Amino acid sequence: MRDIRSCSSGGCLLLLLVLLSLASLAACGQPVPGHLANAGFVNRRIKAAYFFSGQALDGSNSYDAQPAPGCNAPNCPVPVYSLHPVDQRHLQWFESVANQQFALNTMVQAGVNVVHMSSWGDDTMMGDPTKSAAAWVQGAAPLQTSPQSHDELFDAAAGMALLIVPFLEERDAGSLPWSFKDEFPYRADNALAPGAISQIEYLVRHYLQNPAHPEWAARWAQVYDKSGQPRFAVGIIHAASNRLAAGDDAAFAAGFDALAQQVWNDTHVSVGFLLDVLPAGGAAQASFFASPGGTGPYLADTTSVLGIACFVPEVYFAPSSDTALLDWKRQWSQGWTCSGVPFLMDVSSGYDGREVFGEDWYFGENSTWLTGLDQMAHEFGQSGVIFNSWNGYTEGMVAVPTAELGSLFYDWFSSLLVADVFALQPAAPTPRNGTWCSPYTLAEALQNVPVGGTIGLLATTTSPFTAPLTISSACTLTAVNGPATIGN
Repeated sequence: MRDIRSCSSGGCLLLLLVLLSLASLAACGQPVPGHLANAGFVNRRIKAAYFFSGQALDGSNSYDAQPAPGCNAPNCPVPVYSLHPVDQRHLQWFESVANQQFALNTMVQAGVNVVHMSSWGDDTMMGDPTKSAAAWVQGAAPLQTSPQSHDELFDAAAGMALLIVPFLEERDAGSLPWSFKDEFPYRADNALAPGAISQIEYLVRHYLQNPAHPEWAARWAQVYDKSGQPRFAVGIIHAASNRLAAGDDAAFAAGFDALAQQVWNDTHVSVGFLLDVLPAGGAAQASFFASPGGTGPYLADTTSVLGIACFVPEVYFAPSSDTALLDWKRQWSQGWTCSGVPFLMDVSSGYDGREVFGEDWYFGENSTWLTGLDQMAHEFGQSGVIFNSWNGYTEGMVAVPTAELGSLFYDWFSSLLVADVFALQPAAPTPRNGTWCSPYTLAEALQNVPVGGTIGLLATTTSPFTAPLTISSACTLTAVNGPATIGN
């Protein structure tokens, strides 16, 4: 098996040709694995933001949590947040439906089409409703997330061009801690991931099979699997295993098909998974870590694994410099892009845990970091791009405009989502795959842009896009990195 280091630009030739054929499939309306499948979003790339729904950690107890979420000083949320939004409505989610819609409209205006919803528990916890209060973790996220805040998210998204993917979060607080990696694929008593199944089936019952809210089902994102079938996407944070040993790649991959099959047996709903795979060699703890070369081919062969959707994997490595951390992230992203599994390129503004956790290191939040990730987003973002996280104020992972840095991160993230394919004249070197580094010619871009999609014209000062052009699909043309002239 090839490892992450062997996947050079030459080694990825076959993959680039496959990606080119996938773009052609999209143009023909055929299902593209890893792309959205919902009505109105068919074959669109995932353009996501990880989101913590709920009120700020402001000293209130907006959702009647037991125990109430903590606040470590009288002037909350100032002491617990590293960055603070300019518009206070981002902190006042609970106060009104208008505030909730404002927050989501800010996402839509940036180009986001999928909300990755942070989830910290369920209402039954392995079939025992008496444990519901203990199963839900309060105060661990940068907002007061709760089942009620999730309902508010599904309600507020109605009528917007937004879909939602629930993500299961690991929790080590409360009387019922839960860790995916401690029970996957099978617990010590040979039970198949009971906590994951409990949470997924709670979400299915509540959002897909709820007779009181039939409208919620349309908001849950469906993604095409490798056979072209749509599946309701579920995200798994910290996808690794303490039940497997190094080298158990096939067993790790097979566990997801078994998990999806059990959910189908119990609910008759077809789910699939977006995986936040943990990286080996850093601070992450597990006995088994999935790797692009070792595990990737097995994951690509499953029907239930819809893609790799990491949450700031570089945070597990104390950075010697931003440049060194970017080099690691490039190798990691390139490896998974070449693994055969649809890969969502995750980006963040950086990380700063000094204020909240007293950590002595931080990274990003500068032009070197943003420029490096910008390049990767266009090279490795064929299936999609994720911003981690939209409102992670505690560690400074914030997309919304902030009092400290203005609209820098918001404008940068918006620019990453502006185009589905890229065009450049004169002809770019082959093989072309519609990325920043290997853009299509304009004619190829017109053939491969999805209906309603956007072509980014990479401007040159010496060679305009020559007319006449035939545009047969409804799409948007936009200039990237300067003006672009079509014709004379």
